[in-house]
Amino acid sequence: PEDPSGYNARGVVYIYNLNQPVEAIKDFTKALSLNPKDPEAHYNIGTIYHAILHKPEQALGHYNAACKLSPDNSTFFEARAYLYRDRLGNID
Repeated sequence: PEDPSGYNARGVVYIYNLNQPVEAIKDFTKALSLNPKDPEAHYNIGTIYHAILHKPEQALGHYNAACKLSPDNSTFFEARAYLYRDRLGNID
C-alpha cells in the first residue's frame, strides 16, 4: 500500500528489531516520497545517520527538516543538539 505510516512502521522494525539500518532508511525514504512533510521519517533517518552510520552531515539535514516541520517537538531539537555536541565534543 502507498501509506507512509506503514513504511515508517516497517522502518522501525528494520532498525530496532532486525538491526538493518540500510533497509530502514529505504523505508523511511519511501515514506518521505509519499509524504515529504513527515517529520518522524526525517527524524528516524537522521538518527540512523547520526547514531549508527556516523554520518553527521546527512543526519543534520534530516534533523533540520524534522525541526522545521515540527517546531514544537522538543525531541527533534534535542537530537540535533546531541549531534552538535558529538561533532564539537564537550566544551568546558
